[in-house]
Amino acid sequence: MSIVDEKVWDKIYFYLDMMNLPYKDVGEKLERHIVLLYESTQIHIVSGEDDIVFIADVIEGVEPGEGLLKFLLTDGAKPFGNIRVDENKVYIGYSLPVETLDFNIFATVLYQFSMYADWLDDEVKKRFGGKRISDMVEGIEKENKKTERRIGFK
Repeated sequence: MSIVDEKVWDKIYFYLDMMNLPYKDVGEKLERHIVLLYESTQIHIVSGEDDIVFIADVIEGVEPGEGLLKFLLTDGAKPFGNIRVDENKVYIGYSLPVETLDFNIFATVLYQFSMYADWLDDEVKKRFGGKRISDMVEGIEKENKKTERRIGFK
């Protein structure tokens, strides 16, 4: 087993460009990953061992109580389901083997995974509170506007 190579990353970039999706390339070598925004969630594409892994930051600042955990394991459990609750954050993940990596599979998995993550962050926020990625970005933008210095007229 090995970490996926440059040819796989080149394929992923090509597929994202074919889908006309804006993304950001972050890190280098073993830390390398791609970040995409979809509706109110953030999707990471990272290298695994002989696979690529999709990870979604579902929600932050939520109390991992019995109700949340039960929801994540029952009503919230969908086809994409490596759910992790860690330090008041909820993540989901899905691995796609490199040997099955073609455009149709990649595009379908990315689209379905992103839709599920977007649905899940809305449901968790509605039922249990917390902040979605879009809430945090909105908060940062509001804070920046408060401290922004303007020159000239309003």
